[in-house]
Amino acid sequence: RLCQEDAVTSPKVNGKVQEFWGCSFCLPRWVYEKIGGMYEGYRISYFDDDDMKETLKKHGIPMRCVEEVNVFTQGGRTLEKFHDRNEFFEENKQLFIKRWGHLPL
Repeated sequence: RLCQEDAVTSPKVNGKVQEFWGCSFCLPRWVYEKIGGMYEGYRISYFDDDDMKETLKKHGIPMRCVEEVNVFTQGGRTLEKFHDRNEFFEENKQLFIKRWGHLPL
């Protein structure tokens, strides 16, 4: 159900509906051919999914939640092993602002 040709789709995550979840989305081939993959300038994590959402909006690519699909995750634990995660959070935050002129909306 996530594979839809006309839009980038995301499932509900932990029961929450949102048009785009950076942790889980389905990207049709034509979208990839138009915009490429995710921007790879960010360190490890933080802001890369927000950057993708901004790119999709910039190109007028539709995004929607497929409410029949629900993914459950505890989330936020991957980065606990990095002692410098606050450093690359700030670095990535500044890069996002430089690229888009604002913080994620």
